[in-house]
Amino acid sequence: MELEAVLEESGFRVLGPAATVQAALQLLDQQRPDAAVLDMNLRNETVVPVARVLRRMMVPFAIASAYGAAAWPRDEALDGAPSLGKPTSTATLIAAMHEILVTDSGRTTDSGQGRSSTLRP
Repeated sequence: MELEAVLEESGFRVLGPAATVQAALQLLDQQRPDAAVLDMNLRNETVVPVARVLRRMMVPFAIASAYGAAAWPRDEALDGAPSLGKPTSTATLIAAMHEILVTDSGRTTDSGQGRSSTLRP
């Protein structure tokens, strides 16, 4: 199942998807999500610029990628980002979203209902 469908069925409002780094950055110019799920590679471009903007915006995110964290580019914007793997199970994705939302700056959420998320399928 696509990440977007899983998130929507779990009560999250999804921004995107964004197939390129530029498209993701444009989405972030328009709206601040509560959390994000990023694919490490968007059309042969790493998602590092998006991760940097999310860090500046204080938006927590997870990485859904077939590449393990050891293979990610070295950049402090990626430090500590949860790695969901790819493919990602529904349970892993939803648990990660709740975890990053709960730990985000001390904010908590009961169910994620109405929360927003960006992603690249």
